[in-house]
Amino acid sequence: MIQDIDKKELTEMCVDLLMKTYTSLDQKPTEETVFANSILLANDLKRRYGKLSWEAIELAFYNGVRDTDLFHIQAKTWCKWIGTMKQQINEGIYDMENNNLYKIGKEIKQIINKQKLLK
Repeated sequence: MIQDIDKKELTEMCVDLLMKTYTSLDQKPTEETVFANSILLANDLKRRYGKLSWEAIELAFYNGVRDTDLFHIQAKTWCKWIGTMKQQINEGIYDMENNNLYKIGKEIKQIINKQKLLK
């Protein structure tokens, strides 16, 4: 879970994630922009999304790039992407508890199962 990752390591992970995201969007930000955004993203992850796994964050960005029209990487964008992921996970947990497994996507099911193991 995000809350268990060291802040420095998390910031480095955010740099990699942001670079993949910028590349997917065919954008070439400055090093300063990437570094500043990685610090902001790491702070947001620690403060707002500490109970999510890193895999959930990566999937949120992956889906966000492909499923939305938000192509400017900023806090508002990643909060929407991660918020959508959080909602999908919560809906998946609800569906699992109610034996509606057919409604849950493969990646969401893996994230939920992994989080159960970590608790």
